[in-house]
Amino acid sequence: MSERPNQRVVVTHPRTLAPQTGKVDRPPIDLTEESPVSDVALRSLMRAQLRLSLVHIAALAVLLTAVPLLAIWVEPLSTVRLWGVPIIWLVLGGGMFAPLMLIAQSYVRRVEALERRTRSLLRG
Repeated sequence: MSERPNQRVVVTHPRTLAPQTGKVDRPPIDLTEESPVSDVALRSLMRAQLRLSLVHIAALAVLLTAVPLLAIWVEPLSTVRLWGVPIIWLVLGGGMFAPLMLIAQSYVRRVEALERRTRSLLRG
């Protein structure tokens, strides 16, 4: 009696042979894991944030030193009074608030954009 050896049958899904279209989803990279990719991404993000903070600190320093120097160099700002208060005091007290808020808002927006860009790069 001759027995036939069992034939192997390969079962596949019909879509495995079809060409793949669209973007292949790769798993997101977890920054808490220690891997070369996450190390590079974190270092890059921290460098960009440092650069951004130094630029905004420089803008803040220019603003905070320019107004008092302006008061020293331009005499009428010290002598002219509005409601009995020297104009330079009004500029220092109330006029500095808006530029400080603009610098802070700019910093927060750009940091969030950096983090979003880093996250999107890591997700693919």
